[in-house]
Amino acid sequence: MSDRFRELVEQNIGCAVILAGSGSDEQHVSEICAAMAKYKIPQEVRIQSAHNDSEAVMRLVRHYDNMSGALAYITVAGGVDFLSGFVARHSLRPVISCPPDVPNDGCLGNPPLSSNMYVRNPKNVARAVAQIFSHLNSNYVDQLLKDIHDKGEELQEKDKSLKAKLSWVPEA
Repeated sequence: MSDRFRELVEQNIGCAVILAGSGSDEQHVSEICAAMAKYKIPQEVRIQSAHNDSEAVMRLVRHYDNMSGALAYITVAGGVDFLSGFVARHSLRPVISCPPDVPNDGCLGNPPLSSNMYVRNPKNVARAVAQIFSHLNSNYVDQLLKDIHDKGEELQEKDKSLKAKLSWVPEA
């Protein structure tokens, strides 16, 4: 972990560790990182396989969990997605599963104490992290409110456009 990332986590602003199960998940991780940039959420990307080296995943989780400050995990693993449930079972932090091979419900059938959440869209994962930590970071609140406002404006414009284009009312 970089010193700067540790510093940001300890500032308690809300950060994320994006934990991929393999290097083949890079494209999906890149999409998540791009979405996180919109909210300016600091993130650190790691690759660990719960199938191949669960002890390394445990060390990584302990390492991050021992830090003070607001932190969430975003797990990116395809197939049966053992990674999400494993991290959720052993971490004190929120875990959000965002598999690269959607639809994938491999992360939904976990046993008790594996409390990962499932968000399949990378843009919504970033939004979820911003919402989780919005009580700590006013910048996240500002962006969330802007998103709501912008979507409302977009829908009103589309409403006007479709009404003018497609409505038909017979003459009296």
